[in-house]
Amino acid sequence: MTQLSPEQATLKASIKKSAANWGIILGVIAGGIARWALNDQSNAIHYALPTAIGIAVLYGIRTWRISTG
Repeated sequence: MTQLSPEQATLKASIKKSAANWGIILGVIAGGIARWALNDQSNAIHYALPTAIGIAVLYGIRTWRISTG
């Protein structure tokens, strides 16, 4: 693979930062909705499942944004 020019490297870093930010934002929102929806479940489910959903959304959105950016 060829070396990136400084402008390309800056753009790549910007895309990665944006992807991470959107992943975090949407992951927190999805985890919050899941936590609210599971409010009457046991503590293990009430905390573990929303955390797993949030992490999955974070990873999915980040990967999708990087691949399309």
